[in-house]
Amino acid sequence: MNMFGMTWEENFALLLTAMGPVGITMSYMPIARALPPAMQRQLAWRTVLVGFIVVVGLMLLGGGVVQRFHLRSAVLLMAVGVTYFVLAIPMLLAEPSDLAPPPHIEEPLRLAISPLAVPALISPLAVALLISGSASVPSLTAALIFVGMVAAVLIIDLGLMLLSTYVAQYLTRGIHHRLLVPMDDPSPPDMPLRGNHARAA
Repeated sequence: MNMFGMTWEENFALLLTAMGPVGITMSYMPIARALPPAMQRQLAWRTVLVGFIVVVGLMLLGGGVVQRFHLRSAVLLMAVGVTYFVLAIPMLLAEPSDLAPPPHIEEPLRLAISPLAVPALISPLAVALLISGSASVPSLTAALIFVGMVAAVLIIDLGLMLLSTYVAQYLTRGIHHRLLVPMDDPSPPDMPLRGNHARAA
């Protein structure tokens, strides 16, 4: 069985593109860096939990919405393209800013709903995919497989969110070391000159 005329592997790859770890991790890291480790883990868990609730709601309501308004997958994907274009306009017009995390975040767990769960985790593409997917599943077995794939993607997101802050620390230290150590080293590469002086002596 398949959906959208694609195999299950292709559907899983599409889910990774729509709600995979890249978008949510890039949105989660600047916020998490300003929080203590316990709050970071709590924020990651709550973000994934809210995302799963949104996914279940979209899949339960999606089939009825598609059938009621006679929507097609092509129309939904076109709406996704328009939505991404509208969301990209402020990014293109924005001026450069400091990427440092804010020193204090009031009620950080509320950020698990917005902007982390929606729209960072459940992007417009994910909304269109989940709504059209719920309307095109051929059987209950296929629906359960699709929900399982969504749960697997959310587990991958959660794991990388929990690891992102630690990995970012080591990457930042490595880049900092590679950039600054050569500049701080006052000794020039004069090994051949030392060798020539030794021979002359």
